[in-house]
Amino acid sequence: MEAAQERVKNAVTSMIRDLDRDYFRKMQVKMYEDSANCCRNESLSMEDTQRCIERCTVSVQQAQHFMESELAQLQNRLQRCAMDCQDKARDEISKNSSSSGSRYKYDVEGCMVKCADSHLELIPNIKKRVKEFVNQGSS
Repeated sequence: MEAAQERVKNAVTSMIRDLDRDYFRKMQVKMYEDSANCCRNESLSMEDTQRCIERCTVSVQQAQHFMESELAQLQNRLQRCAMDCQDKARDEISKNSSSSGSRYKYDVEGCMVKCADSHLELIPNIKKRVKEFVNQGSS
């Protein structure tokens, strides 16, 4: 089961690293450059400069929030799947009260590995949705 968890963790880490390198850093560079231009504009009042800077950060914040939301949904789905595995194993034990605890552990672990594997398949779509969101915001 630890190997399955590690596969999910590595896939998510890889996705985040790719998105950071290919999208988020470029967005941050633009945000900081635009913010610096706000500060260079001496005709702006202090309040206008602050508003200008805040506008520059919106797209980065929205993209980061979108990715965090997608990752939270993945985590929630994984947790629900794991809980379903535990419920199914408990139901099996209730039906067959003579079942050993090792069978319960096997059923839960096997089910959870399937959860991890099925959720690994979702990661490319999450990455695609984040890319589309970022590209939509930059067009």
